Order: sequence, then C-alpha cells, then structure tokens
Amino acid sequence: MGKHILSLDIPITRNATILPIKDTSLYEPGLGVNCERLEIVSPGYTCSPKLEISKGFATNFTACDLGLQNQKCDTEKWLIPDGIYHIRYSVSPNDQVFVEYYHLRTINTLNLYYDCMGNLDLCGDNVPQKSIQKLEQLRILKLYLDNAKTKVEDYHELAEGIEMFQMVVKKLRKICGPNCGCC
Repeated sequence: MGKHILSLDIPITRNATILPIKDTSLYEPGLGVNCERLEIVSPGYTCSPKLEISKGFATNFTACDLGLQNQKCDTEKWLIPDGIYHIRYSVSPNDQVFVEYYHLRTINTLNLYYDCMGNLDLCGDNVPQKSIQKLEQLRILKLYLDNAKTKVEDYHELAEGIEMFQMVVKKLRKICGPNCGCC
C-alpha cells in the first residue's frame, strides 16, 4: 500500500498583506485523509494560531489569520513582516505524516528593492555614473537576498540566512534612502 506525499507551495507575491500557501500534496487514493493540520509559526513567535484548512487548500493567509493582527480584521489589512516562518503540514497520524518548511519571507524587502530600481535614472544616452553604481549595488544585494533564502529554505542554516537577510535590508535602506518604499 502506498502513502501520502505531502508538499506545499509558497509562491512569491508582491502583495505584502498575504502569505499564500497551496497544498501540492499527492494523496494515495486508497488511504483516507483526515485531521489536516497546518501550523505557521511567525518570526518572534513560538506557536501557531489554529488555521482552518482541508485537503487541496489554496489560501491567502492574512495577518489576522496568523495572529499578528487582532483588531479591525474586517476593514484593515496589515503588512505581514519579513523573516523566517516555520510551516508544518500534517494529516492523520499527524506525528508520522507531515512535511516541514522554513520559509524566509522577503516580500517587503523585495518591494523596497523594486522601488529602488524604479527610481534609478537609467534612460537616455547619458546615464549618470551614480545611477550605474546604485544599479550594481542593487544587483549584488539581490544576489545576497537570493542566497539568504537558499540558506534558510534549502540548507536550514537559519542563523546565517537571517544574518545575511538583515544585512541586505540595512544596505537597501541606506542605498534607497528614507523616501523609497518601506520594509
């Protein structure tokens, strides 16, 4: 008899008010699926709020869903912070059939990066040297950001990944200045 192969997809979005997660599991037809459980532990937290999901879910979780926002959930959508999220999906028996991920959310940082790119003066034949230098700095920081995600998500080197991520955020804020997006 086969077994369930659980997996999740956590796509990158530009919408900083949602955390999209999709169930991409392969369920064995002869086995029942019950007691589906999704746990999302946000940066700085130690436990997950109770999340209502079922087999095959595709959900855009909000700050309210994640327990990060506890007021005006019907009228305001707060930004979900960047950082390392510990995500665990399981079905019965939940201690044996599960998959876990470390997800380095970088949406707010990417939005700052794109704002910086959009504010560069790269048009025409006489591109200012200052713009070319900023472009090169931004290109390198994007590579560092990609490396930070790889360290966290693929190699589970959480401390190294978050240290690199924080360095990228600090340098992006310095390069882009106070009037260039937020993160």
